Amino acid sequence: MSLYSSDESESLSGAFGESKHKLKFLDLVLLVVGGVVGGGAFSLPQNCSAEAGPAAILFAWGMSGFGIFSLAMVFNTLSRRKPEIECGIIGYAFDGFGENTAFVTAAGYWLCSLLGNCTFCVLAFSSLGYMLPVFGNGTNLVSLIGSSVLIWLYHFLILRGVKQVALLGNLLTVLKLVPLAFFVFMAAINFDFNIFTEDFWGENVSSGGSHVPIAHQTASLLLVTLWAFSGIESACVLSGKAEHPEAVGSSILVGFFAVLVLFVSISVLSLGVMPRTEIAQLQDPSVAGVMKNLVGDWGSVLVSITLIISIVGALLTWSLVAAELPYRAAEIGVMPSCLTLINGYDVPFMSLWASTVLVQTFLLMVFFLEIGYLQLAEISSFATIGPYGITSIYAIKLALTGETYEDTMSDEEIVGLLSSTPEISHSKARANQHSRWKDGFFAFISLMLSIVMLISSGWLKVVVAAGFYTTVLSCKFITENISS
Repeated sequence: MSLYSSDESESLSGAFGESKHKLKFLDLVLLVVGGVVGGGAFSLPQNCSAEAGPAAILFAWGMSGFGIFSLAMVFNTLSRRKPEIECGIIGYAFDGFGENTAFVTAAGYWLCSLLGNCTFCVLAFSSLGYMLPVFGNGTNLVSLIGSSVLIWLYHFLILRGVKQVALLGNLLTVLKLVPLAFFVFMAAINFDFNIFTEDFWGENVSSGGSHVPIAHQTASLLLVTLWAFSGIESACVLSGKAEHPEAVGSSILVGFFAVLVLFVSISVLSLGVMPRTEIAQLQDPSVAGVMKNLVGDWGSVLVSITLIISIVGALLTWSLVAAELPYRAAEIGVMPSCLTLINGYDVPFMSLWASTVLVQTFLLMVFFLEIGYLQLAEISSFATIGPYGITSIYAIKLALTGETYEDTMSDEEIVGLLSSTPEISHSKARANQHSRWKDGFFAFISLMLSIVMLISSGWLKVVVAAGFYTTVLSCKFITENISS
């Protein structure tokens, strides 16, 4: 039984539902690709080669690919079966488990997007520091000023309308995909099978002077390959702006396959260009080192410029997500109603202001506490695990209860169908049962993926996360009691 009444379902569409500037299917696909392909893709050759041999790398991509595919299938199923829920992960938590679960989900996912934006700022200016040393490691005063200018530039750009921002995001996504596609093409035509198979089973992979078995190589590499897909759900958060909300899940699937092909090509084809041991010694971004081997110094410069474009593009995508999250949470009543205010361009300006101010605050903390890119990336990525798990449990709940799998025909039509052609009725029942088992299976795999990601993060982060969620929930209860 859905927690949304018909009036609530109508209100969930909000002002964005009435907007003429809707995101088309291609916009959503590019949004997914742009959000996932940030800076991590440019470090894949070294990150993979340092941990494992070619066979283990292929195994790890296959296993993580199936796990993320299951997560994408969950979002695809929910977008088709619950198209009226336009706030994505937050709406699924609210519909399935109530206000408190939706609140902590919104708080955790919002924190993830805010810290993610800080991560992109630090990484962008850290990368720029390779060419212009004045920016250092991305956390000095000059980088702080540059990051502040960038986030406020995006802030006022978004205030002018989402469709225009999507067009810019599409352009930035294309600009970073073309050089990466060129890298894949050059690596493919220069691929040397003898180099690739030189240590195919990773017999020379060692740690502490002892050989690392292929199973351990695969397990350690899973952490790299799983986290590479962080942000695959970004289109789901913006489903309220989609021209066809039920197609959001399909856009996530298409985006996933595009990203999977790109990531596997980058990490595997590089092993046929240079020996694994040499790639493992490259500095990040290691794609630049491989490209330099392929075409010369200009290739390294091209990759460095593309990396900055990639990060800036991902920051734009996640700035949209960060503005949308509190707005959608406020629409269903789990955050202050002032966050639902929109301007003449159908943009939730109060939600956007709150997000930008918080990102600016976090950037100041990064500057004064000297927090690096890796620490920010770890915290930001970890914050997505809870929302992933809750969404998977919600999909399992629908499959077990049969909600949305019922026949939508009237009682009279069902009686007529049973009396005339009972075999059709039985076939429809079997089809519904098959769909429930299939969707439940993918949701279970997705839940196991969340648990694996949680355990791999370490118990210290689990304790910190538990403390965070307990604190925000306590603050909610205290605020409600004071206001009442």
